[in-house]
Amino acid sequence: MLKKFVLILTILLLVVGCSNGNSSKQLVGKWAQSDTKGATISFYDDGTLQFEIVWAIIKGTYTVDGNKVAAKLKGGDKDMPVDMELIDGKLHIEGEKAPFIKQKD
Repeated sequence: MLKKFVLILTILLLVVGCSNGNSSKQLVGKWAQSDTKGATISFYDDGTLQFEIVWAIIKGTYTVDGNKVAAKLKGGDKDMPVDMELIDGKLHIEGEKAPFIKQKD
């Protein structure tokens, strides 16, 4: 019974671990806001990001947990937290109506 439990637990941990990595890899690249405001976000393999709008470039870091993305944008002395979610291939940012769409390389 214990061997069966350990086997099931191991499989579950592998599935969860692999799914988090896949979300992170899906995120890497350039994303553009779908309502043509001109905003883009570029995610890099090393956990950094660059948010570009018409008048500014803001750098930061991010972490991925499943389909949730937690970003910290650098703004002067303080980091600004930004919560995002990857749903059906679109990146939704908390407080923004228009999602971001991944651009082809």
